[in-house]
Amino acid sequence: MVWNLGGQAGLVVLNFLLVPFLIRGLGLEGYALYGYLGMIAGTLTLLTFGSGTATLKFTSEFVGCDDKRGLSEVLGGGAVMHTVGVVIGASAVFIFRESIVDSLLHVDGAHRADALWIAGCGAASALFFALIQFGVSFFQGLQRFAYANALRVLQAGLVLGGGGLLLAFGYGLRAVGAWFVILQAVLALGAIIGVTIAARPLTDKGILHLPNAARARKFSGFAIKTFFAQLAWSIVFQWDKFLIGFFLPLGQLTFYLVPASVLQRLWVIPSSVGDIAFPMISEMSSRGESDSMETFFRLCSLMVLWLVIPGFIILALFAPQFLTLWIGSEFSDQGVWPMRWLTLGYFFYLLALIPATAAYAVGKPQYALANNLAQAATCIILWPILIPRYGITGAALGFCAAQTLTGIPYCLFITRRLFGMSAFDFASRILMRPLAAGAILLALLWPFRMQAYGWTGLIGLSAIGSLIYYGLTFKILAAEEREMALMFLGKVRNRLTPIFQPR
Repeated sequence: MVWNLGGQAGLVVLNFLLVPFLIRGLGLEGYALYGYLGMIAGTLTLLTFGSGTATLKFTSEFVGCDDKRGLSEVLGGGAVMHTVGVVIGASAVFIFRESIVDSLLHVDGAHRADALWIAGCGAASALFFALIQFGVSFFQGLQRFAYANALRVLQAGLVLGGGGLLLAFGYGLRAVGAWFVILQAVLALGAIIGVTIAARPLTDKGILHLPNAARARKFSGFAIKTFFAQLAWSIVFQWDKFLIGFFLPLGQLTFYLVPASVLQRLWVIPSSVGDIAFPMISEMSSRGESDSMETFFRLCSLMVLWLVIPGFIILALFAPQFLTLWIGSEFSDQGVWPMRWLTLGYFFYLLALIPATAAYAVGKPQYALANNLAQAATCIILWPILIPRYGITGAALGFCAAQTLTGIPYCLFITRRLFGMSAFDFASRILMRPLAAGAILLALLWPFRMQAYGWTGLIGLSAIGSLIYYGLTFKILAAEEREMALMFLGKVRNRLTPIFQPR
C-alpha cells in the first residue's frame, strides 16, 4: 500500500502541475489528439484477450503452491497471448489509419495530418504497452508490488514529464507522439528483463514453456472470459471519448478529458488496494482460507471507501472553484457538471471495485462480465441520445447512469455469493460508517463553499474537511480495522522518517 499509494499520489501531483501547461502548449484540438495516444494503445491492448489478468491469477496460484513447471507454462502462454493479437491489430490500425481518422474523428483539415501521426504512434506503441502489462501482471502475481508500481508510475509519469519538457523546448505534438512510442519501447524492454531475472529461480529449467493441453484450456478459458469483461469495460470507459470526437468538435473532447483525467488519477489510488487484494485473495482461495478471505475482503472494501469519499465530496462540491483556479474559467463553465456526474459515477464504480476484484481472484470472471455487459449496454443506448443533445454533459450522464444502476446490485450479488453476506451485513459492516462520516463532512463544508474562491481557501477547507472525516472514521472503526489503520500509518511513518531526519 505504501509503495502503490505513494507512487500514484505522485502522479496526481504531476498531472495537476503539467496538464495546464500541456493544454496551453498543444491547444484544445492538440490536447484532444494527445489524449488519443493512450486510448489507441490501450484499446489495442485488449487484443491480449484477457491474458494479463490470467497471468496475474495463475502466477499467484502456482507460486503459492511452489509449482515451477506451472509457472513456466503461465509465462509461456502469457507471452504468446500478449503479442500475437496485438501485433495483428496494431498493424491493421497503422495501415488503415487514414480511413479510421476520417470516419471516426470530427477533425478539420488543419489537424488531419497530426491526427494521422497520432494514430500511427498509438498503433506503433501498442505491442510495447502489452508487454509492460505482461510485466506488471507477473510482478503483481508475485506480490512484488514495488516493481509493478514502478513500471506503471514510470509509464504515466514520463509520458507527462517528457511531453511537458518537449513543449518547453519548442517541439510540438508530433515530437510528443514520437516520445510516447520510444518511452513505451524502453519500458517494455525493462519489463521483459525484469520478468526474466525474477522468474529464473522460480521456474522449471528455463523460464518459458508452452502450457500443456489441460493448462492451456484452463488459462485460455479464464482469459477469454476476462477478455469479454474487459471489452465491455473498454466500452464504458473509452467509447465516450471516441463518441465525443465523432459527434462534437474536437476541442470539446479536451473539456471532457480534463475532469475525466482528474477522476481517473484519483481512481488509480484506491485501485492500488485492488492490486494488492487480487493476488492475496487468489492465494487464500486456493488454500481454502475462507474466513481470512472474508475478513480481508471487508477491510479492503472499507479502505477503498475511506480513500474515495472525502476526495469525491470535496471535488464535487468545489468543482467550479477548482477548475477555475487550475485551468481557467472556460474550463469551469464547460466542465463543472461533467465533473460532478463523473464523480458520482466513479463512486459507484469504486464501490464495486473490491467485489469485482474478488470475483476475478476466485476464478469467477463471468460475474464481472455480466456486470460490465450491463454497463456497456446502458452506455451504448444512452450515449448516442445524450451526447448530440447535451454534449459532454450527456456523456458524463450516460456513464453515471450505467454505474449507478449496476453498482449496488453487483456488490450485493458478489458479497452474498462469495462471502455469504446479506444486504444488511453489507450495509452495516461496509457502507454505513464511511457514508455517515461523508454526510457529516458534506454538511460541514456546504455553508463554506463560497469561501473557496482562492487556493488558500480551497486547500484550507479541503484539508480541514479531510481531517474531520478521517478523525470521525477512526473513532468509529472496529478493533481490527483500527489495527489495520495504525499499521498502515506506521508503515508510512517508517518510510518518511529517513527522508526528514537531519543527516
